[in-house]
Amino acid sequence: MQRRFSLQRLLFFVLVLAFAFAVGPYVYRQARYFPQLNKLRSWASEVKRLPNRPESISMPMGGGRRISISTAEKAVAADYSSATMEADANPDPARFFVVPPGKWVVSIDEAVAAWEQHVDSQ
Repeated sequence: MQRRFSLQRLLFFVLVLAFAFAVGPYVYRQARYFPQLNKLRSWASEVKRLPNRPESISMPMGGGRRISISTAEKAVAADYSSATMEADANPDPARFFVVPPGKWVVSIDEAVAAWEQHVDSQ
């Protein structure tokens, strides 16, 4: 007896494929940057966000690339070779500024995703 490919199997396959595309990049990023993510999450949990006291961390992410995350916006060079914070910069109450690409994100996971997307686009 020959088995036929049914619509139910096709829908199940599409569901599995959609799940893999939705969750795959997140799981891959968690595995690839596990030590760095732990250090960044630890730093983020200790951030106080006091007025006129911006906090920042910079660390290597592999491949000779670095990420810089801060609680206040930085003035970034066009080639991302330098990023400086204003002396009177106030920290944002809920976001992080990521260099590169020089944009605001809400969480550490989004910061690493934005950094990775920027690095991959170059």
